[in-house]
Amino acid sequence: MKLLKITFLSMLISVLSMLSFAQTSPKNMTSQEINQKVDLQLKEVFGEYYSMYIEGKPDQLEFYSNFYKRCEYLSIDNAPEGIDNISILELLEKYNPNVIVHDNISVFDETKFNILKYRFDYYNNTDRYFRIYNTNVVLKINKL
Repeated sequence: MKLLKITFLSMLISVLSMLSFAQTSPKNMTSQEINQKVDLQLKEVFGEYYSMYIEGKPDQLEFYSNFYKRCEYLSIDNAPEGIDNISILELLEKYNPNVIVHDNISVFDETKFNILKYRFDYYNNTDRYFRIYNTNVVLKINKL
């Protein structure tokens, strides 16, 4: 009986997690919300160097916002089999190494997940999929 309760709770948490990210996926955000989210994520990536590399450079914000718009979150059940884990990617930790680390999470929280800290191919001509650590969530990067 105890195992059944644990299994049920685990499934419930998984379902609730899926519902929450489905509503906040970049595909469901306005351009203004995306720009704000991207700006916050870039501040985390660049840390004290943000003003040097990003601030006052609208072309940089536009570049990252356009990339962010191509991203979406899927259930692992809706992703192709055999996809790579996001942990194989290098991180953009040069400017903020104490903050930009692999998270190795098991519960996905879109509000805390920083897409822009990973070294992606921003010009991919095929859809790319990455399982987000030990979660049942997959990041899909739509092709150009």
